[in-house]
Amino acid sequence: MAALLVVAGLVACAVAGWSHVRGTYEIISAQRQLSRQLAEEWRHPSDMDRRAGAPAFRLELPTLRRSWVAVHGIGPEELSRGPGYAGTAVGQLGNVVVAGHRNPALFWDLDELRPGDPIVVLTRDQRVVYRVARSQVLPTSAGWAMAANPDQPAAPPARQLLTLITCHPKLTTARRLVVRAELATGQ
Repeated sequence: MAALLVVAGLVACAVAGWSHVRGTYEIISAQRQLSRQLAEEWRHPSDMDRRAGAPAFRLELPTLRRSWVAVHGIGPEELSRGPGYAGTAVGQLGNVVVAGHRNPALFWDLDELRPGDPIVVLTRDQRVVYRVARSQVLPTSAGWAMAANPDQPAAPPARQLLTLITCHPKLTTARRLVVRAELATGQ
């Protein structure tokens, strides 16, 4: 009986591991396609697609040497392709929200960002630099973190923010790691 339990445990681990590896491969593949699509849209701005799943902008975390194409939307389908974008327009008053899976191809090492680290958003027309202000671990119910004014959700936005959200700890969905950044002055 003990041997059967060990085998069942190994099979469960193998299935979970394969699912994780497959998800990583799918994101990497989707990011290649999205990079080509974004470059093409930047050459022909009248063709910019803003539907869910379409490329929105390039997101760079120079400290971690990471870069992705963020897509419009934060639903399961969009997040299977890369970081998903919702919220305020880049560089405007409010909160640019970018969510991503805690996957080695995405926000795996997001917890390594420190206050002052840059987060760069590249659009066709602008390069916007935000600086990490703080990181928090919050319950999954903390939807206020995505509000235009997360410090006072009922009030109008007062600052230009960017919020990165992923699961915490790694390989679970128990809580959320939320990294808040503010527009850098004197970019």
